[in-house]
Amino acid sequence: MASEQRQQQLEIQSKNYALKELKEENKILLCDLNTMDPNVRGYFQAEQARILQKRSDQQKNQLAQPPSTSFGSFGQYFNDIGGPESNLPEY
Repeated sequence: MASEQRQQQLEIQSKNYALKELKEENKILLCDLNTMDPNVRGYFQAEQARILQKRSDQQKNQLAQPPSTSFGSFGQYFNDIGGPESNLPEY
C-alpha cells in the first residue's frame, strides 16, 4: 500500500514539474524579441528554437505510438462488444 502511495506521489510530482516547465517555456515563447537587448535576444531566439524542436519531437513520438488502451478508452468498460459471447446478430 505504501509503495502505491509513493508511486502516486512521484507521478504527481512529475506532472507538477512538467507543468512548471511548460509554463516557463511558454513565457519564453511569448517574449517580444523586438524590445530586447541584441545580446539577450540571441539567447531567447536559441531557447525558442530549442523549445519548438522539443515539442515537435514530442508530437512526432505521440503520433508514432499506437493508441492507448489504458484509462480513458472505451475498451476498459466495454471489452467484449461484438465478441463471441455478445449474442448479437452479424451485421
